[in-house]
Amino acid sequence: MKSRVSNVVDEHFYRSEEEMESQSFLYDSRDRSSPTKIFVGEWATRVGSPTPNMAGALGDAAWMCCLERNADIVVMHCYAPLFVNVSLLSGNGRSMQWSSDLIGYDALNSYGSPSYYAQKIFSEHQGDEVLSVSAENLPTYSWIQHDRSRNGQPETTKTNAVKSIFYSAARETASGKIIVKIVNRADAPQDLRIQINGARSVAGDGIATTLKAADRKETNSIDAPERVMPTTEKIGGLGPSFTRSYPPCSITILEVEAK
Repeated sequence: MKSRVSNVVDEHFYRSEEEMESQSFLYDSRDRSSPTKIFVGEWATRVGSPTPNMAGALGDAAWMCCLERNADIVVMHCYAPLFVNVSLLSGNGRSMQWSSDLIGYDALNSYGSPSYYAQKIFSEHQGDEVLSVSAENLPTYSWIQHDRSRNGQPETTKTNAVKSIFYSAARETASGKIIVKIVNRADAPQDLRIQINGARSVAGDGIATTLKAADRKETNSIDAPERVMPTTEKIGGLGPSFTRSYPPCSITILEVEAK
């Protein structure tokens, strides 16, 4: 459509964990001079069946960090596959239309997937002012990307270096609280130093909410609905500059009191 300028463009993403993580800085370089904003109207990390496992949650959280950092141009987003009936997953008359839905249910019970809890803790820790964040020396992993054959051309492969750490930060203007989100998709703990600039004072104590799993294939189900759940704890050792270790396969949200 060339007769007018669109208010919003609708973009869709259904990807693997590695693809979602590799594009988690997609909007950082988007042209801010364009008047057209972005609605990510359908998206999901398609890993896990019938509901996402922890790998799906890690891809989702990496992508949501991108959406939060770029909230000036990403005005809306919607995780598309929401509910799945897990009563009959295969065969004639199966209850599942497609996999990787946030919430599984049958006639009597329901449960949230790890991706559901990633969405939940993100929604509960938003802030109202996005903070500028820069990062240095982030670890990476190698991802071998397979591109399917098209128009008679053979399948191709390429090796990509993808970051293992993803992040966003926001502030509650009324209280001054700073909310930092850190996603460690690596299979090993990662020590990160965080430096907060511009605050007159930063409290030494804070709160950490963490969603983690023993490995990226761990998930929830009707029979084990609370295997992967977020936990919240009071922490110390914070300040204008502090170092903290982030568990493997984890999503961490820090609440830091600052003025």
